[in-house]
Amino acid sequence: MNAGNANTSNWLQGGGYNQFNENHAVNSFESAAEGVGAGAVKDGISHAAAIWNPEGDMGDMEIWELAEPLLYLGRSVKPNTAGYGKYRGGSGYETLRMVYGAKDWTMFFMGNGYMSSDCGLMGGYPAASGYRFEAHGTDLKERIEKGLPIPTGGDLDPDNPEYEKLMEAKETIRDKQSITTETIFDNYDLYLNYLRGGPGFGDPLERLPKNIENDLNEGLILQRYAEKVYGAIVSRDEKGKYTVDEQATEKRGGK
Repeated sequence: MNAGNANTSNWLQGGGYNQFNENHAVNSFESAAEGVGAGAVKDGISHAAAIWNPEGDMGDMEIWELAEPLLYLGRSVKPNTAGYGKYRGGSGYETLRMVYGAKDWTMFFMGNGYMSSDCGLMGGYPAASGYRFEAHGTDLKERIEKGLPIPTGGDLDPDNPEYEKLMEAKETIRDKQSITTETIFDNYDLYLNYLRGGPGFGDPLERLPKNIENDLNEGLILQRYAEKVYGAIVSRDEKGKYTVDEQATEKRGGK
């Protein structure tokens, strides 16, 4: 039994003249590796498959960079993309792409934004809904030349964004409009490709504290959601390791 499967959030598509000055179009197949829905006895597999494709393969970044005029500034697991439950769904992931070497290049977002289209089972939550991030007219060229910090790591907590703190841009868009028309992207513009997680199975309050602890330490869930959704009592030591107090969690109402 499976709670369902992820549906794409941002499916990167576009075209123009690529880094080899060839008329070229792209349809990023990273979306072939998204979160699998939870089962009745186990968690879903993270960034591993898509129900519409028999091959769960996100591809090598180096190969995509040969096929697309888009450099990878980062690729990382996306916390809180998996549906909560006694067994959580598989987590999604994201890649931050910077246009480089292109001309007359257009891209658009295609996916689910304001809503989640695949619910969980037996009390499990749906996976996270989608959103978009893009930046135009950035100062990344100058920052790279000067060796200054640039956006690289994941957009781990969209409620507390970091990308915007590491660059200046003429236009930055961060919203839930995940289906858009084509937009011109110039060199050094950014596009966030976010792939969804899978839905959960069963009541989240029945999730074992040790599993919640593992999710925290593996970067699959943010602390405030472990506390709000799972009812976990969480502490963190000076080295950043999380511990879930099993007895206190059970007293509060978790498993």
